[in-house]
Amino acid sequence: MFTQIRKSAIAVLIGAVALFAFLGILSIWEVIAKEDVYKSLTSMGIISFASFLIVLISLEREGKLLEYFSVKGSNQVSGVKIFGAIAIVIIVIWILSSAL
Repeated sequence: MFTQIRKSAIAVLIGAVALFAFLGILSIWEVIAKEDVYKSLTSMGIISFASFLIVLISLEREGKLLEYFSVKGSNQVSGVKIFGAIAIVIIVIWILSSAL
């Protein structure tokens, strides 16, 4: 069940990122007004972040989350690595959103 949810969330995440890029291109070409672009990009950011959280939760429920963050030859992953990866993603999203 969680595998199907994760695959669906990944599809939504890919679609949101593609639409995010498309809106960015339209913004550069000034096809869309800046106010509309800001609202659209904010919505895409929220949808992308929600999909990212769903993927992480699904991986945790499947017991595969630690596999994605583990180092070869080591069976243990510290919470610091997981927190660091999530923090980096949040910081990158914040930087991209503040660039507008």
